[in-house]
Amino acid sequence: DINNMYHWTLESLLTFNPDKCSSMTISRSETNHRQYQMNNSLLNKTIVKRDLGVILDNRLTFDHHIQAKIKKSNSIMALIRRTYTYLDNHTFLLLYKSFVRPHLEYANQV
Repeated sequence: DINNMYHWTLESLLTFNPDKCSSMTISRSETNHRQYQMNNSLLNKTIVKRDLGVILDNRLTFDHHIQAKIKKSNSIMALIRRTYTYLDNHTFLLLYKSFVRPHLEYANQV
């Protein structure tokens, strides 16, 4: 229960800001999504949320996450190509492994 959690945080001298909290209903079907409250404040509904660098959507498809990673990797590759016009294979692989591959491999188990 959200209100029990909220009261526990107050007792533990922790605070939740309901304006910064949001709710997401994860389902593959279109259902009537419930509105959640914390301390009599309605939580914002969201369909996409970023958590620990992984972008989740309400259907767990990871399409948004994959598109963001592709866009980030392509922009870094373009920067490398613009900055270093003449690269040998060894240097290119070193730059790729240092700057591009970490973005592609982070949380790839998901």
